[in-house]
Amino acid sequence: SAGEIPHVVGGAGRVFPEDDIHRLAEILSELVASASLRQTLGRQGRERVLAQFTQEQVALDTVALYREILQC
Repeated sequence: SAGEIPHVVGGAGRVFPEDDIHRLAEILSELVASASLRQTLGRQGRERVLAQFTQEQVALDTVALYREILQC
């Protein structure tokens, strides 16, 4: 749950506190036990990547930020 990881993952995955091995084990157990959860998170992750993290989207966001800065 450090840095930008929660922002990048969003609702398309599971985030746990650093050094919380018990929470990690719980999450992994949950994923092992649920094929539907794995499929849902996989689909959501792909949708998130295509919406926010393609080279085109990152370039558009970067240009928008530069334009915002130049208007100040």
